[in-house]
Amino acid sequence: MMTAIPERNRFAIETMFVERYCPEGRIAAVVRVRRDRRTGEISYTPSAMRTFDRLRAVLMQVGPTTTPGHIRALRDALGLSQQQFAARLRVSSQTVSRWERGEACPHSRAVTALRRLQAAAKRKGIATSGTNA
Repeated sequence: MMTAIPERNRFAIETMFVERYCPEGRIAAVVRVRRDRRTGEISYTPSAMRTFDRLRAVLMQVGPTTTPGHIRALRDALGLSQQQFAARLRVSSQTVSRWERGEACPHSRAVTALRRLQAAAKRKGIATSGTNA
């Protein structure tokens, strides 16, 4: 006989350590996942998805057609406000805002600066975790 699990108790929140090796070194993150108690299926919480976005932003190549989401995720991964990010790239905070809204694209000097910031983050490593529910 199978007992029904009430919907509110159907999912268990678990902490998962994710690790991957790549040419730049070891990438690791701690994320929270939901496990369905009936099926055992794992789904990622919104905070876990933000953690994966930050990691991908640091690892994904910055190019002239960089997406607004990639720029935002990279800024988040670096833990910088729009003003701080703009200062590092030597552009205005309004420019960063336009990039993140998709109203403008970074020019070649800004792309070079973005690549430098990204390379520094790869060398230093980023501390990010998706443990906030």
